[in-house]
Amino acid sequence: MQQELEHLVRVLVAKHWDDISVKLQTEMDMFLRQAVVDALASQNQANRQN
Repeated sequence: MQQELEHLVRVLVAKHWDDISVKLQTEMDMFLRQAVVDALASQNQANRQN
């Protein structure tokens, strides 16, 4: 059962890899952008307090 599931997942991932990688890239870009925005915001706040 475990092996069948692993095989199925591999087949699905292989078949849809382009869609998956684009989606992951987009999610990662959004995550990184948000992280940069948050970092800059906290940096600005720290500068204002000093």
